[in-house]
Amino acid sequence: MVKMGYYILQLAGTFSSECLILAIIYQLAGNPEVFNSTAVLICFLLAVIITAAMTITDRLTFQSSKAVKIIVDLLVIFAAVVGLGDFVLGWFNIFHPLDMLIVIGVIAAVYIIVFAMMTLRLRIDSDKINRKIMEMREDKDGEDN
Repeated sequence: MVKMGYYILQLAGTFSSECLILAIIYQLAGNPEVFNSTAVLICFLLAVIITAAMTITDRLTFQSSKAVKIIVDLLVIFAAVVGLGDFVLGWFNIFHPLDMLIVIGVIAAVYIIVFAMMTLRLRIDSDKINRKIMEMREDKDGEDN
């Protein structure tokens, strides 16, 4: 898959899962009116910031293992959410345990959803490539006979 397509899928997955999870949380909390068009635009801004930051960290060479990459990704996401959500917008207080539990839960859920989407997409792409290689080998074997 082309890298740009990868990042577009990541952005779409992040944005849609953020919106869905926050809408459910606000609905269950009895405050559905809080999740309005402004909140959706802020979710999109947050998804863009996270995707841009992860695009930059993907290009760094210090990520020697998958575990290190996951930790770096989660730290970048946490910094973006806390920076925008607490310090800029005042959506939550990082020193309030329940707020932090919700923030960490939302980050984990969004990360797992996007990770699963990206893994599935990469698997589909690799299957397509493998099929093409098999077809090319079969064509070459047919020409040799």
